[in-house]
Amino acid sequence: MKKGFLLIAGVALFAATSCRKNWTCTCVDSDDGYTQSIPILLQKKKDAENICNSYEYVGSTYTTTCNL
Repeated sequence: MKKGFLLIAGVALFAATSCRKNWTCTCVDSDDGYTQSIPILLQKKKDAENICNSYEYVGSTYTTTCNL
């Protein structure tokens, strides 16, 4: 009984955390091509995309676009 419970608990824990990954957000400036990689740790893909998009910038002389 104990082993069965531990097995079920282990599978449930794996399922709950398996969707969260480490991601890399890559941002590029349009004026000089400067590239920066920003780690985004233990996030679901949708959340990582939102975080990455928050680094985008639109200014009067250049823009910064970011993608996972």
